[in-house]
Amino acid sequence: MRFCFVDPPDYENYDYLGEWKNREILDLAERRLIMKLAGNPKKTLELGGGFGRITSVLERISEETYMVDFSSRNLEEAKKRLIRTQLKRCNFFNLPFESGLFDLIVMVRVMHHINNPALVYDEILRVGRKGATVIISVPYSPLSKMRETKEIREVKTKLGVHKIYYGPPETYLDKRMSLEAIFGTGLFDNRIGKMLHKLTFLSFFDVTTARFWKLKNNLFLKFRLPD
Repeated sequence: MRFCFVDPPDYENYDYLGEWKNREILDLAERRLIMKLAGNPKKTLELGGGFGRITSVLERISEETYMVDFSSRNLEEAKKRLIRTQLKRCNFFNLPFESGLFDLIVMVRVMHHINNPALVYDEILRVGRKGATVIISVPYSPLSKMRETKEIREVKTKLGVHKIYYGPPETYLDKRMSLEAIFGTGLFDNRIGKMLHKLTFLSFFDVTTARFWKLKNNLFLKFRLPD
């Protein structure tokens, strides 16, 4: 049975923007890595774009950009930052788009709220064009015993329904999509990074060492949809 937690986290009462305070190094590293991996897409879709942190990069490199999120609060914040992106409020299991529309689909720091990635991949495969690029970030803990598990498990709950799930990298793969590469960020996603947050040039070190993903806490999986 394909069970999935479909109730989205309560971001209406959660200051997600505040979560990125003093994390400028990590923020810049992830946006630079996305630009490096994205290529030159015509139509881009970001799933769970929040307040538009990554979307602000995507709309600069894509001819058309769409962002979906379930939080009205996040979407209102995104409107203040984005210029050309079309915003829609929805979940990720029934996207309001026709099939075969996008040649780049991005999902950053969202998968840890979902315990069955296959259901999201179903929609990604539907709305993505043949040969489309898919970039999905997933949590990783190189020092935690949780990396030894062979399945996705709930590890904690915040804000009532704000559930957090974790699984090793292989649990986020899908035979229907080809994995092209794994990269990682998070070299400065710690107390030291927050103390040095104004030294944004350090983001280059995180990006240049992205292939050493086993040392990082957030992985970027780059997939290719079948032709």
